[in-house]
Amino acid sequence: MHVAFTVRSGSQEFCAVIRSILAQMITSASVATLDALFKQVTAVWAEAHLTDDEASELYAAIQLRRPKGRGHPSLIPPSRPFPPPIGPFSQPRRHQCSPDRAASILRRRCCASSGAMPPALASRFTESERALLAIVVQEIRKRGHCARPIGALAGLAGISRTSAKRALRIAERMELIEVTRRPRPGQKNLPNIVTIRSQEWQLWIEKGSRSTGGKEASPTNRIPPRKEARSSSRHFVESKPARICPPNRPQTHPEPNRTEWRRR
Repeated sequence: MHVAFTVRSGSQEFCAVIRSILAQMITSASVATLDALFKQVTAVWAEAHLTDDEASELYAAIQLRRPKGRGHPSLIPPSRPFPPPIGPFSQPRRHQCSPDRAASILRRRCCASSGAMPPALASRFTESERALLAIVVQEIRKRGHCARPIGALAGLAGISRTSAKRALRIAERMELIEVTRRPRPGQKNLPNIVTIRSQEWQLWIEKGSRSTGGKEASPTNRIPPRKEARSSSRHFVESKPARICPPNRPQTHPEPNRTEWRRR
């Protein structure tokens, strides 16, 4: 939009005419032409035909005509939003939250106090970190290494992903474990493989997996009766009628005659 002026430039009348014309155009302009009027006011002010106060008043009038939420044309967002990204990382990760917080706390405490590492090493970690390392030791005892994802380890230990990452990072920094990373360009990375590096910890795990004593019980079919069964059977025997003894059988050797023995 361009305005043609016939008044001689440089006079006060010229500046007043420009100011009045721009004010009328702003009042009767549509929303679509406000951007062009904004540029026109800026050009007239750059030629020193408007003072700073007059230009500020015209800018304020243009701003009042704009709908709410719109500012300078350079700050207006595009009419069409950008297309959503496509790929495995298009959706943001959901915030991890335990469905049962009390059960997670109990599981964390049980894992932390299971004695999965020597006391000298366990004193350097917090309860959450000890719980995570206990799950790692459990996997190493089963398979020789731990290849579970970080989210699965955190869920089994009852802690967050941040605490699980911090526990592995601190243990790796202390050279207690060795983490083998398996990146895949253009794809989702495979879970890291965690192994025990500390000899003291390895000996502790080997001793902890052995039995501390005792003797294996061999199964048997002979089951001793209970006390109640014994007492009941005893009562049953006592309640039986007395057994009648059979009559005495005749003796095979006759008794000697005592009278004859006395005579002798």
